[in-house]
Amino acid sequence: MTDLSILKVKFNSPHKEVEEFYNNSLQLKYFGCEIKFKEENLLLVQIPKVTSIHHGGVGADAVNGGVISFLFDLALGMTAYLVKDNQYFFSATSRINIHLKKPLFTNSISMFSKVNQVKKNLIYSEAWVINESDAVCSTANGVLFTK
Repeated sequence: MTDLSILKVKFNSPHKEVEEFYNNSLQLKYFGCEIKFKEENLLLVQIPKVTSIHHGGVGADAVNGGVISFLFDLALGMTAYLVKDNQYFFSATSRINIHLKKPLFTNSISMFSKVNQVKKNLIYSEAWVINESDAVCSTANGVLFTK
Protein backbone atom coordinates (compact mmCIF):
# COMPACT_ATOMS: atom_id res chain seq x y z
CA MET A 1 0.00 0.00 0.00
CA THR A 2 1.19 3.52 -0.78
CA ASP A 3 2.29 5.71 2.13
CA LEU A 4 -0.01 8.71 1.71
CA SER A 5 1.73 10.66 4.48
CA ILE A 6 4.49 11.63 2.03
CA LEU A 7 2.18 13.69 -0.19
CA LYS A 8 3.68 17.14 -0.66
CA VAL A 9 0.32 18.91 -0.97
CA LYS A 10 -2.42 18.25 1.55
CA PHE A 11 -6.11 18.74 0.83
CA ASN A 12 -6.23 21.72 3.17
CA SER A 13 -3.10 23.36 1.66
CA PRO A 14 -3.41 26.92 0.32
CA HIS A 15 -4.74 26.89 -3.23
CA LYS A 16 -1.59 28.56 -4.61
CA GLU A 17 0.51 25.64 -3.30
CA VAL A 18 -1.88 23.12 -4.85
CA GLU A 19 -1.79 24.95 -8.19
CA GLU A 20 2.00 25.06 -8.19
CA PHE A 21 2.31 21.37 -7.28
CA TYR A 22 -0.09 20.13 -9.95
CA ASN A 23 0.91 22.62 -12.66
CA ASN A 24 4.50 21.37 -12.35
CA SER A 25 3.52 17.68 -12.58
CA LEU A 26 4.64 15.64 -15.59
CA GLN A 27 1.05 14.72 -16.49
CA LEU A 28 -0.20 18.30 -16.72
CA LYS A 29 2.95 19.51 -18.45
CA TYR A 30 2.65 16.74 -21.06
CA PHE A 31 -0.90 17.79 -21.91
CA GLY A 32 -0.05 21.51 -21.78
CA CYS A 33 -2.66 21.77 -19.05
CA GLU A 34 -2.93 23.93 -15.94
CA ILE A 35 -5.32 24.34 -13.03
CA LYS A 36 -6.42 27.53 -11.31
CA PHE A 37 -8.75 28.05 -8.37
CA LYS A 38 -11.05 30.85 -9.54
CA GLU A 39 -13.50 31.29 -6.66
CA GLU A 40 -14.41 29.63 -3.40
CA ASN A 41 -16.22 26.80 -5.23
CA LEU A 42 -14.92 27.05 -8.79
CA LEU A 43 -11.88 25.47 -10.41
CA LEU A 44 -10.59 26.15 -13.92
CA VAL A 45 -8.74 23.46 -15.88
CA GLN A 46 -7.24 24.97 -18.99
CA ILE A 47 -5.19 24.06 -22.04
CA PRO A 48 -4.16 27.49 -23.35
CA LYS A 49 -2.97 26.16 -26.70
CA VAL A 50 -4.57 23.09 -28.31
CA THR A 51 -2.04 21.16 -30.39
CA SER A 52 -2.12 18.05 -32.57
CA ILE A 53 -1.75 15.76 -29.52
CA HIS A 54 -5.18 16.98 -28.37
CA HIS A 55 -6.97 16.28 -31.66
CA GLY A 56 -9.06 13.19 -32.29
CA GLY A 57 -9.29 10.84 -35.24
CA VAL A 58 -6.99 10.89 -38.21
CA GLY A 59 -6.48 14.53 -39.12
CA ALA A 60 -9.58 15.72 -37.23
CA ASP A 61 -9.64 19.27 -35.88
CA ALA A 62 -11.93 18.50 -32.94
CA VAL A 63 -10.48 17.80 -29.50
CA ASN A 64 -10.28 14.05 -28.83
CA GLY A 65 -12.95 12.65 -26.51
CA GLY A 66 -10.22 10.86 -24.55
CA VAL A 67 -8.52 14.19 -23.85
CA ILE A 68 -11.85 15.64 -22.72
CA SER A 69 -12.41 12.59 -20.49
CA PHE A 70 -8.94 13.00 -18.94
CA LEU A 71 -9.69 16.66 -18.24
CA PHE A 72 -13.07 15.79 -16.67
CA ASP A 73 -11.39 13.24 -14.38
CA LEU A 74 -8.84 15.87 -13.38
CA ALA A 75 -11.41 18.66 -12.92
CA LEU A 76 -13.80 16.53 -10.89
CA GLY A 77 -10.99 14.99 -8.85
CA MET A 78 -9.60 18.39 -7.95
CA THR A 79 -12.91 19.42 -6.38
CA ALA A 80 -11.80 17.67 -3.17
CA TYR A 81 -9.55 20.73 -2.70
CA LEU A 82 -12.63 23.00 -2.87
CA VAL A 83 -14.24 21.49 0.25
CA LYS A 84 -13.65 23.85 3.17
CA ASP A 85 -12.02 22.63 6.39
CA ASN A 86 -11.74 19.05 5.22
CA GLN A 87 -9.59 16.43 6.90
CA TYR A 88 -9.07 14.29 3.80
CA PHE A 89 -5.82 12.53 3.15
CA PHE A 90 -7.04 10.62 0.10
CA SER A 91 -9.62 10.97 -2.66
CA ALA A 92 -10.41 8.88 -5.72
CA THR A 93 -12.87 9.22 -8.55
CA SER A 94 -15.64 6.73 -7.94
CA ARG A 95 -17.92 7.58 -10.86
CA ILE A 96 -17.95 9.90 -13.86
CA ASN A 97 -20.85 10.48 -16.24
CA ILE A 98 -19.78 12.36 -19.37
CA HIS A 99 -22.06 13.93 -21.95
CA LEU A 100 -20.27 15.00 -25.13
CA LYS A 101 -22.86 17.40 -26.53
CA LYS A 102 -21.05 18.59 -29.65
CA PRO A 103 -17.55 18.51 -31.13
CA LEU A 104 -15.08 20.85 -29.48
CA PHE A 105 -13.40 22.90 -32.19
CA THR A 106 -11.21 25.36 -30.32
CA ASN A 107 -7.70 26.76 -30.01
CA SER A 108 -7.81 26.63 -26.21
CA ILE A 109 -9.80 24.58 -23.71
CA SER A 110 -11.51 25.95 -20.61
CA MET A 111 -13.19 23.51 -18.25
CA PHE A 112 -14.79 24.46 -14.96
CA SER A 113 -15.75 22.30 -11.99
CA LYS A 114 -17.51 22.81 -8.69
CA VAL A 115 -18.80 20.87 -5.70
CA ASN A 116 -22.54 20.35 -5.56
CA GLN A 117 -22.84 18.35 -2.35
CA VAL A 118 -20.77 16.60 0.32
CA LYS A 119 -22.24 13.59 2.15
CA LYS A 120 -20.00 11.88 4.69
CA ASN A 121 -17.05 10.61 2.64
CA LEU A 122 -18.54 11.34 -0.81
CA ILE A 123 -18.19 14.52 -2.88
CA TYR A 124 -20.72 15.09 -5.68
CA SER A 125 -19.34 17.44 -8.32
CA GLU A 126 -20.02 18.72 -11.81
CA ALA A 127 -17.85 20.05 -14.64
CA TRP A 128 -18.37 21.62 -18.05
CA VAL A 129 -16.17 22.60 -20.99
CA ILE A 130 -16.78 25.65 -23.15
CA ASN A 131 -15.51 26.64 -26.56
CA GLU A 132 -14.13 30.05 -27.50
CA SER A 133 -17.68 31.33 -28.05
CA ASP A 134 -18.55 30.36 -24.43
CA ALA A 135 -20.89 27.61 -25.66
CA VAL A 136 -21.00 24.49 -23.46
CA CYS A 137 -19.75 21.56 -25.55
CA SER A 138 -19.54 18.82 -22.89
CA THR A 139 -20.67 18.26 -19.33
CA ALA A 140 -19.91 15.74 -16.63
CA ASN A 141 -20.87 14.90 -13.11
CA GLY A 142 -19.10 12.59 -10.74
CA VAL A 143 -18.59 11.25 -7.29
CA LEU A 144 -15.35 11.24 -5.33
CA PHE A 145 -14.65 8.82 -2.52
CA THR A 146 -12.59 10.33 0.31
CA LYS A 147 -10.83 9.13 3.42
